[in-house]
Amino acid sequence: MVGGLIAVAVRAEHDRAVLAGLLGRDPVLHAYQLGDLDDFFWPYTSWFRRGDQVVLLYHGVELPTLLAFAAPDRVPDLAGLLAEAAPVLPARMWAHLSPGLEAVVGRWFVVSEAAAHHRMALTDPGRLAAVPAVGEPLGPADAAELSGLYAVAYPGNWFDPRMLDTGQYVGVRERGR
Repeated sequence: MVGGLIAVAVRAEHDRAVLAGLLGRDPVLHAYQLGDLDDFFWPYTSWFRRGDQVVLLYHGVELPTLLAFAAPDRVPDLAGLLAEAAPVLPARMWAHLSPGLEAVVGRWFVVSEAAAHHRMALTDPGRLAAVPAVGEPLGPADAAELSGLYAVAYPGNWFDPRMLDTGQYVGVRERGR
């Protein structure tokens, strides 16, 4: 404590290149955060950093979402960052956390539900060479149909129809669906 103030090592990070370098060390673990460095999401992000640990607060949706991921051996380091960032986090939010961080967040927030967070990742890009490219770009006109697909195949998960404006979504139709 210095002059009645508590010294905090956490800081806001605004440099995308720094964030990309830190998150890019484990692109599978940090796939969502790396995606949020894109111009489309960037204005809705707040990044907190201590050393090489990074936490993201995404506030482009009604209920902000905290993303805090670390390799199992680095969870204690990320727990320290979360402890320091807690005073500036919203009182109510979604949180996607590495296992073991629920207890840390539970010190300051009510954790109403905990579920496993699964990801898929392409680990051998060379195998794609043998797969023919299929699909068609999706746009705003496809929003209702895509939302219906998510409701049936991926219930309770997040999709922002504005993302269809980017031209980056590709869909595969089978028998007109």
